[in-house]
Amino acid sequence: MATRILITGILPFDSGKTSLARQLVQGFVDSGVRTEYFKPTSGHNYWYRSEHTAKCVDEGLLYSFDLRRLVELLPSGVPVQLRNPVHSLFCPAVLDDRTRAPVTTLGLAGWESHLVMQRFTRPRTMGHEDTVLVAERLVREGLVLISEREVAQLVGDAARVSVESLDDCLGFEQVHLEECVSECFAFLEKRADTIVVESFNDSVWPWSGLSSVDMVLSVGPGQLFHYSAAKVRAAADLYTREGHSTREVTFSRVSDLIRPVKRYRLYTGTGLSPQDLRQLTGKDD
Repeated sequence: MATRILITGILPFDSGKTSLARQLVQGFVDSGVRTEYFKPTSGHNYWYRSEHTAKCVDEGLLYSFDLRRLVELLPSGVPVQLRNPVHSLFCPAVLDDRTRAPVTTLGLAGWESHLVMQRFTRPRTMGHEDTVLVAERLVREGLVLISEREVAQLVGDAARVSVESLDDCLGFEQVHLEECVSECFAFLEKRADTIVVESFNDSVWPWSGLSSVDMVLSVGPGQLFHYSAAKVRAAADLYTREGHSTREVTFSRVSDLIRPVKRYRLYTGTGLSPQDLRQLTGKDD
């Protein structure tokens, strides 16, 4: 089994997880360690990440903006979907002349963030199998900014499933998300000596099927905290509601229950100091 490093965010947004992941992956790669990066679940906004969206459409691949920042450091030959098995696309609505958005539970996050697509990927012997949920009515009737052509390019050869409500998406997630993530993780782990897992937003444990990790690093602006993995998992389990996943438990829920093993300073523009990076990547051993 590979060494597993879990990166979580102290804040819901802009904690610095991907910058840390990139620095760690680069450090391991420079040391000659077979390294992989895994982003189990993610999402981006069609409008706010318009450049990334356009590249996804051109490539015919719906995947994480964070992964795009890491992929150049990683071994070739692995489809990006297997490193990022579940990805959601949110899109602004087209408001009417009274600035009203369509009435749908897919827009509960706000009129600018309607859930319009969600990809689920599983590894297969000859590659991978993708299923994409699509808010067909919103797209077909022009109620959101994304076009039918763009959706078609992003779906590609994947199985296409129509959804009408947030409950439709949550129902599909409940059945398929954990299996997709666990299977893709197992596939990647076989190829690596070290695997860096980046959690979603401030989720402290990204999926229930992740039985253990070797290190938990929780990051925020200017600082990084190393926690006992066993204690973080125990705290996540304590706050996980029956029938739900550990991924729903946020850092703020468990922060009073855990104490860091060590604190590291992060520096503007460079992140970890060279000495701290060597310590975390094992170069000082």
